[in-house]
Amino acid sequence: MPYVQVKLHKMKAVLLILVIAAFFRFANFQDRVTLHQDQARDAIIAQYSIDHKTLPLLGPPSSAGLFSFGPIYYWIIILFNIVVVTPWIGFTLLSFFSVYIFYLLGKNLYGTRFGLLLALISAVCASEVINAPDMLNPVMISFFTTLALFSSVMLLKKQKLLYGLLLGLSVGISLNLHLQAIGLLSLLIITPVILRSVKVLGYGVAGFIISFLPLIYFDIINKGIWVKSVLNYITIGQNKFNVFYTWDKEIFSFWPKLWGEV
Repeated sequence: MPYVQVKLHKMKAVLLILVIAAFFRFANFQDRVTLHQDQARDAIIAQYSIDHKTLPLLGPPSSAGLFSFGPIYYWIIILFNIVVVTPWIGFTLLSFFSVYIFYLLGKNLYGTRFGLLLALISAVCASEVINAPDMLNPVMISFFTTLALFSSVMLLKKQKLLYGLLLGLSVGISLNLHLQAIGLLSLLIITPVILRSVKVLGYGVAGFIISFLPLIYFDIINKGIWVKSVLNYITIGQNKFNVFYTWDKEIFSFWPKLWGEV
């Protein structure tokens, strides 16, 4: 009986945290929805795809260079349009679900109390709350980063290959959304190394490749134009930005400004 009571108390705590997360994410929702030129463009493209029963093979263009990201971002928006009527609600729900994933992550790391602590922090995290009703590809990275961390932890603990596939998919989708997620590749490399498992690496790479199949197909029918555009940006395209860099600016300007904003 005491065990049942403890379990009920834990369930109530999780539900309370989820209620808090839902409140902060949906409070005054219609006045917090972000609708600028990027969001309007993406919503129109998704609705056009639904109306004409077609799927885009490229995602939104990059502001950094003449290349586009993967189409999975648009595909998710299309799904949100069909299932929950508007993508802004879908984005907010992803932020909400990430709170429970943080709970599972913490629980599997150091027990239920730590899981509740992580969930509570994520429930009231300012950046998550503010960005929840925004519809932008970098915003969606937050959810898939949480999923990638969860997959990595579960892979290390349970060593089930399915988590390896989920890890590869999470990292791959994050990179499809925006190249700022490139740091997540470290999880895809480090986790199999810790486990010393070629199978885990294989499943991770398989999941990663699956996430890029739409872009691979696009390049096959368009003579590799996407790969060429990315390589062009990496080699010479980024040189269009004239950035004056010195160590004193890095130490005394960039980092204080960054952490001041945080």
